[in-house]
Amino acid sequence: MLRKNFAVLDIGSNSFHIIIANSPDGRRFEVIDREKAVHRLASKDGYGRSFIKEPDLRHAIKLIDLFKSKAAMNNAAIKAVATSAVREAVNRDEFVERVFAETGVKVDVIDGHEEANYIYSAARHFLHFKGSRILCVDIGGGSTEFITGSEEAPTFATSLRVGAVRFTREFFPDFVVRKNSVTMAYYYALGMIESIRAHVLKPGYEVAIFSAGTAKSVLMMATGMGLIPEGSQIFTYEDLVKVHDRVLDAKELKDRLDLPGLEPKRADVVVAGVIILKAIFEKLEVKQALYSEYALREGVILEQINKSDER
Repeated sequence: MLRKNFAVLDIGSNSFHIIIANSPDGRRFEVIDREKAVHRLASKDGYGRSFIKEPDLRHAIKLIDLFKSKAAMNNAAIKAVATSAVREAVNRDEFVERVFAETGVKVDVIDGHEEANYIYSAARHFLHFKGSRILCVDIGGGSTEFITGSEEAPTFATSLRVGAVRFTREFFPDFVVRKNSVTMAYYYALGMIESIRAHVLKPGYEVAIFSAGTAKSVLMMATGMGLIPEGSQIFTYEDLVKVHDRVLDAKELKDRLDLPGLEPKRADVVVAGVIILKAIFEKLEVKQALYSEYALREGVILEQINKSDER
């Protein structure tokens, strides 16, 4: 069977990610290359609505064109998906039209439910928890997806407007940790998660799988602080609390740049991230989390492979 190459570009609220992979048999794939560029799209207009500013749009077009070339070098057509930053922007249509006109790349703006389904598909395919009830949580920049299930299709999937970039802009606009801001962010997150608590806890789950940047930052910090062994993909609630407290002790942005295990580019959003993660653990009674590299992008790749195999 001819090996086919696939490329997926994930246009998120906090960054742009591309993954390029090939499929040797039409069922699985191997990653050839992946790349990430930090670029925060969402701003507010004069009415407080989500809006993509012209300089940010132009930079996004440059990045998309660059990633398109990268895909072409690997003989792969690019599939671009955009999540909360674009779908909530009042000028989303202009964004999609400008990107297509200037790069030839069609951006598919997916809703939160679609995003959740892609994440679940990737987790089930790669982590092999057949028959186990799993909870998948993906904390992004603008939203967090929650999915539960035990079979191929999820039994519950939703997206909440709770994200590390969103909370940073709302509660920590100057990146300084203040007690009242921490309290407001924490209780706001708890209130949002309460709306889905029964949907998650009534059927229950056996394994909690967390993906995306916030979970990865906590995992890397837990490793850097010596709380878990190098290479571990699991962190506990107790590990999270210690990381959370260490982050919140670093009051100024400059103090967070040298935190053990933390990528400096995430120093501005990590405060909001750990607050959200702690609220999720407590409200959904999570004892430990398995970090997964497999999420939205890998789910879209799987869909592309399946569609290609059907043709």
